Amino acid sequence: MTVPHYPVISEHALGRAPRKFLSRVRDLSELPASAPGTVLVFETATGHHAATERRHLTGGEDVVVDAVAVALVDVRERLIPVRLALPSASPADEFTVTVDFSCRVTRADVVAAAGRRDVSRSLEIFLGRDQALSRMGAGRSIEQIGQVRAEVTARIATFCKLRAPEIPGMEITLAEVRVQTPADLAAHEREKRDVVWSEAVGDLRARAEDRDASRLADYFDRGPAAVAGLAVSRGELNLAEATEREYSLAEAKRNDMIKLLQSLPEGAFDTTTIDADRLLNEVLDMVGKSGRPAIGAPGPELAQLDGVVPRTGVERGETGEQHHS
Repeated sequence: MTVPHYPVISEHALGRAPRKFLSRVRDLSELPASAPGTVLVFETATGHHAATERRHLTGGEDVVVDAVAVALVDVRERLIPVRLALPSASPADEFTVTVDFSCRVTRADVVAAAGRRDVSRSLEIFLGRDQALSRMGAGRSIEQIGQVRAEVTARIATFCKLRAPEIPGMEITLAEVRVQTPADLAAHEREKRDVVWSEAVGDLRARAEDRDASRLADYFDRGPAAVAGLAVSRGELNLAEATEREYSLAEAKRNDMIKLLQSLPEGAFDTTTIDADRLLNEVLDMVGKSGRPAIGAPGPELAQLDGVVPRTGVERGETGEQHHS
C-alpha cells in the first residue's frame, strides 16, 4: 500500500490564541482532525510536544494555546514500498525491484520536528548507498530474471542486516524484496508453456488413437465374426443381430461355392489335378458351420453337385488317363 504522506500527514501554522475572559483559549476548529492511529504534535517556543494522552482537548491547554504550529503524525506501523529500476543487458528492458520496509513511529515529536513527510524517499536514498546493487542486472538479459531475483534479494537482505536504515524517531526493518516479472515476458512464457502443454496432450491422444487403430485392425484381420463380437461388446449391435449376420454370411459363402462349381464347363476336372476329398470336405465344413444338414442328410444344393464333383479317389492327369487309388 502506498502512503501519500508518512509519517507526517499534515502541518499547519497557528495564529495567536484569542483571549476569552481572563485566559486565552484556542478554537479547536483550527486543529486538524485527529484520526485513529495519529497524534497531534504542537510546536512551541520550548520545542515540539506530542499530545499522546488519549483524551479530548479543550483548547485551553498551555501547549495548545502557546503553539505556533501543529502537525498530524501517523504513529501506526506501515508497510512502505520502495521501487528501484535496475538496467539489464538490453536498453529495451530493465528489472523492477520493490523493497518493502516495515516502519513505525517511536517518537512523534522527533519526526514532526524533522518535517518528515516522505519516508520512502529516505529509504530510496538508503538503498542507493549500495552502488553494486544498481549494477547487478547489467550483464543479464530479461529472461534471466530468476537469477537476478535470487541475487538481488540476497544482496539487499545482507545490506540491511549489516547496515540497517536509521531514521530518527522511527523503527524500520526489511520486510520483503520482490523483482517483478515484466508483463510482456510473462505473456511470452505463458504462450510457450501453453504450446508445450498442447503438444503433450496431442502426443497422448495420438498414442491412444494408434493403440485403438491397432486393436481394431486386429479385429478386422480376424474376420467379420470378431468385428461383430466387438460391436456387441460395445453395445452397437445386439447378439441376435450378430448371430443372424454371421449365419447369413456363411450361407452366402456356401451358395457362392456351389454356384462356382456349377459354373465350371463340362469336363473341367478332366485336365485339372484336384484333391476331390479335400474339396468335398471343405464344402461339407461350410455346410456344417452354416447350420445346414450334415453328410447323412444332404441338402438340395449338394444334390445338384452330382456329376460335377468327381468320385472320391479318382484323379485325371494332363494326359487324360485315369488313376485309381
